[in-house]
Amino acid sequence: MTTPTTAKALYDTLISPNESDSNLEAANVVDGLFFIGRALFRLAKAVEALKPTTTTEADND
Repeated sequence: MTTPTTAKALYDTLISPNESDSNLEAANVVDGLFFIGRALFRLAKAVEALKPTTTTEADND
């Protein structure tokens, strides 16, 4: 496998022509990780909103 072939294989693996990023360019691994991170942040905020805001005596047991 030559260097240009290796580079092309890596590029084809890390870029998805079937998905687009926010700039409507072919999405890559970084875009995927960004969207996963953003989803986890939103999930954490939703879980945080479900937490009780007051402590009762039963919670202290």
